[in-house]
Amino acid sequence: MEAIAVPSKEDTADAIISQALVPVMLELATRARQTIELGAQSLPPHATPEKRYRVGEGAAESVVAKGEARIILWGAAYRYIFSLEAIFARLALDCGLSGVTIRGKIDGTEGRPVVDVFGQSNRHDRWEWSREFRPDAHEHVHAHQVRLSKPTA
Repeated sequence: MEAIAVPSKEDTADAIISQALVPVMLELATRARQTIELGAQSLPPHATPEKRYRVGEGAAESVVAKGEARIILWGAAYRYIFSLEAIFARLALDCGLSGVTIRGKIDGTEGRPVVDVFGQSNRHDRWEWSREFRPDAHEHVHAHQVRLSKPTA
């Protein structure tokens, strides 16, 4: 039996964006008749550098919508559960859509990443990150120490 290479964190994050978020971005770009540029990265403990995406072919006079996406991964190697939040600025829609939150899983055991989305919700008029997606939300995870015995005087 041939061993399957473990996908890199960068390939995992790219597959999540490409298979889960890009279809949403294409729909939004079509509805708004504009191009959407987005920077995306995975947050610690599975951090990845930011990668840029450009979707849609807006009218020449349209303003390019800018966005940012952050991914949180739980799991290891071939299988992860993920949560993704994207916020868009200057999206030319009258409905107040400001972003999207997507939850799902990614499995790489078949030699290629397969993304399964099991939840999606749109954000309206919310321009701040949810608590779990703020950079400081993950700093406390390893910041505390457990004392095994009482301190001596």
